[in-house]
Amino acid sequence: MDAADRRAWLEADRLFAGMLDLDAAQRAARFATLAVPADVRERLQRLLDSSGRAHAWIDAGDALARWLPPAGADAGSAMHGRRFGVWEIDGELGRGGMAVIYRVRRVDGAAEQTAALKLLTVASLSRDGAERFRRETDILARLAHPHIVGLLDAGVAEDGTPWLTMPLVEGEHIDAWCDRHALDTHQVVMLFLQVAAAVAAAHRNLVIHRDLKPSNVLVDAHGQVRLLDFGIARLTDQADAATRSGWRALTPQYAAPEQFTDGSPTTATDIHGLGALLYRLLTGCPPRAATGTADVTLPSRVAAGSAAGARHRRALRDDLDRVLIKSLDADPARRYGTVDALIADLHRWLAGRPVLATAPGRAYRVRKFVARHRLGVAAGVALVIAVAAGIAGTSWQAHHARVQAARATAIKDFVLDLFAAANPDIAQGKDPTASTLLRNGAARVRREFGARPLVLGEMLGMIGRVQLERGLLDDAQASLDDALAAFARNGVPDAKWAVAIGDRGMLAFERGDPVEALRRLHEADAAAIAAGLAPTRPERIYLEVRSAEMQVEAGHSAEAERIARDALQRIAEANATDEPIHPDALCALATSLHHQGRTADALGVLKQAEAAQRRIAPAHPKMAVILNDLALMLHRLGRYDEAEATMQRAIERSEAIYGPLHPQTLQTMGNRASLLRVWKGPAASAREYERLLPLVERALGSAPHPQRVNMLGQLAVARDEAGERDAALQSAREAWAMQEALPQEQRSRTTWVAGVLGVMLFERGDPAAKDLLQRYQPPTCSDIESRTPFTRHLCITRALLAADAGDCTVPSAVPPPSPEPADRDWWLAWWLLDARCKGADATGADTAIAALRADRTLPPWLATRLRRSASAR
Repeated sequence: MDAADRRAWLEADRLFAGMLDLDAAQRAARFATLAVPADVRERLQRLLDSSGRAHAWIDAGDALARWLPPAGADAGSAMHGRRFGVWEIDGELGRGGMAVIYRVRRVDGAAEQTAALKLLTVASLSRDGAERFRRETDILARLAHPHIVGLLDAGVAEDGTPWLTMPLVEGEHIDAWCDRHALDTHQVVMLFLQVAAAVAAAHRNLVIHRDLKPSNVLVDAHGQVRLLDFGIARLTDQADAATRSGWRALTPQYAAPEQFTDGSPTTATDIHGLGALLYRLLTGCPPRAATGTADVTLPSRVAAGSAAGARHRRALRDDLDRVLIKSLDADPARRYGTVDALIADLHRWLAGRPVLATAPGRAYRVRKFVARHRLGVAAGVALVIAVAAGIAGTSWQAHHARVQAARATAIKDFVLDLFAAANPDIAQGKDPTASTLLRNGAARVRREFGARPLVLGEMLGMIGRVQLERGLLDDAQASLDDALAAFARNGVPDAKWAVAIGDRGMLAFERGDPVEALRRLHEADAAAIAAGLAPTRPERIYLEVRSAEMQVEAGHSAEAERIARDALQRIAEANATDEPIHPDALCALATSLHHQGRTADALGVLKQAEAAQRRIAPAHPKMAVILNDLALMLHRLGRYDEAEATMQRAIERSEAIYGPLHPQTLQTMGNRASLLRVWKGPAASAREYERLLPLVERALGSAPHPQRVNMLGQLAVARDEAGERDAALQSAREAWAMQEALPQEQRSRTTWVAGVLGVMLFERGDPAAKDLLQRYQPPTCSDIESRTPFTRHLCITRALLAADAGDCTVPSAVPPPSPEPADRDWWLAWWLLDARCKGADATGADTAIAALRADRTLPPWLATRLRRSASAR
């Protein structure tokens, strides 16, 4: 672009900016009267033509697959083939008053990659645009979140024009996506929570978006959102030149009232933006007219008159109305204090608990009470239904009918009393938590049914299962143990007795003892057979699936596969493929396949499980487990972007269902922390483990626990890979000390931490390393170039010590020609071992050793071995 061309574009872009707010007829009239040079007129015509097309990046509702101009269009053709850094322009994607978006491809040969390049229009450079663009680049550089479209690259062209590139996301605007898929209200809120999580992450990085609206949120083919366009965002610790100058780019229908004044934006501005976005998704309309008026119509009323919102009207009434009105309050001080507070209130709504948007009065709490009891006092409802079903199934004789009628009456009276005790009027205006309700219910059952062992066992067994599923392990153990004692007192084989034995086994697993879990499950199956239950009965299938899961945990993957396939056959025979046990059985099969090294097959089965769970009960807690397992398998297959997005979905679903301190939520977060070593680097992984460990202790208590051992070991590995050697050694020592304090039966899944500490002590020349390294043998030491760094270092260390003892064997490997810096010492050690064991047959060893030792100081343990190798040859 020469000087004359630049001047023509500058003048055309200045005129274009002044015509953006005109309609088509007004633009045409204005254009006809302009007295400008031909080169300016020709460029202005291009800009006007381009702005008439819909572009998803700017303000259209079509999918991104339709971004490119029609074939033969010349808009942007002058830029085709132009390079910006390593990127070459393929075509124009969209144009607005402030910037143009181009499709670009990487041309430096490093990777095949397509991206979106953002380039300021020339006119915008003259009105604080360059400063805003630099700020946007800074903002994107600091944001790393699976639901934010971040920064790939940035630079300045040879003519001084700034540019940046971002991932090219194929997706659809969130409002169009929700409407096209006809999502129910729960599904809309779950999807919206991804957007809220992205905004919360931005706020934690001191970034305010300021332009939250449907066209800035895309949903990809996997149902994952991507937050776009931080072009008018600002850093909370910087002054806002755009606001001071009086120039503001905003979308009036979604903007907060304070954005129409010269008030400084705060995080409350984004809380309003989130409320406005959710308002649109649930009502089909934006919350305000384009004038910035403070009035917002009650969402449920708007939904009633909107085709898109009609299906949400009933769900909006009361709670969601309150949430949205609070988010959209004209006074920023009366909105939610943080995005996390908004997220928490929506989680309360999803869980059926009272929202905090308006302080709940007595009548409100009473209404919420019944709606919520599927999660808490629902235990009482479940007891009525489950026990009544048992009553109906066994009332086969007049005498038994009278006995069962007496049981039913007693249970009915008990459950009614339980509801009454939880009534806000009786509970002094408080809404009891589910844990309190269940604990109090179990205590009353013990008092009132102590003389009726069968009823006592059935009711405590049901309460114990609910407590187990909610992570209330101490309460569950007390309930289940008392239930088993009551069944034993009754002495008659019973289906519910068998299930209670199995549930006690699953509690043992949650306590870290899969061997005890398997023993209990075998006992439960024997009890079920004694009770005369056929193999296709739900109780037998339930116990079979749990057995398959525990066989995997005990290391018997082939047996687990056999049991899981047998369970699936029983499910088919019982026509139970639409029952919740079906996805459970598929998950057990997938896990058994994965542990046999058949990860691709396992991924296919797990996707069947996800589809089944989505069909049967998409909001069930099992969905969080399935998403977690899917993320792990995608990661192991090298599909990291899919894995990260899926893991984020798993965490969000788990937090919404269980809360942040449930073992399942913490396990999922721990899995993500481990994978961060690959996704973001070992330092990021270490920081996440440091955040999680106090939460795990709060959830599980201060006693030694296998989950804490594993996390401490992972923290040690991450710190070591990040170069934090002293801190890594401290974590490894803590992990090993806790491992030694575990009961013997709980140590089978955590012995690997002996290898972690052993390798670190070996590097320091500590003789205690040898004993530790003998305590743990990795599953395989073949093809170590494809193993994790920890496994690779452990295999090499064990081989070096074995060679010192006279057993010289080299772990099989294809050494990389240029190892990563953190791996150079270990590949040098491998080549020294290769030369030592193979002698003259060690092809390439001398050359590799010379290259790996050149121009650097070796650690003492390696320098000593190098000297020994040189003197022996």
